Amino acid sequence: MSHDIEEKKLRPDCPFYGLHYANNAFSEGIFPNQCGLDKKNVSTCVMENKKEKVCWEEYPLNTLEARKWIKESLDRVTVFPNLEQIADPPEETLDPDSDPANGIPLKEWYERRKEFPGIII
Repeated sequence: MSHDIEEKKLRPDCPFYGLHYANNAFSEGIFPNQCGLDKKNVSTCVMENKKEKVCWEEYPLNTLEARKWIKESLDRVTVFPNLEQIADPPEETLDPDSDPANGIPLKEWYERRKEFPGIII
């Protein structure tokens, strides 16, 4: 499988970068750098706004409360990524039995992002 990285933007090292949360689902955000963890507002990435490198481990919204919500949400929240970005993903990143058009469970999305940080997904 070929991968033309110049045409596609790699996601920074944050599983919620560029996403919007509503109704137990994440979808592509209004802004390409929207923060999916800021569930009360439509806001851009706090770290990028401060001109810092985006890093999930150092992210200000990666709090104990947020991690608790993530853990409770892993099996009930779905991620609907931009299908153009996953049209030709690295083979090792996809579950052969899943169809991304039907969404990806947050658990699978989160684990993929941790295992393959920065990939186009």
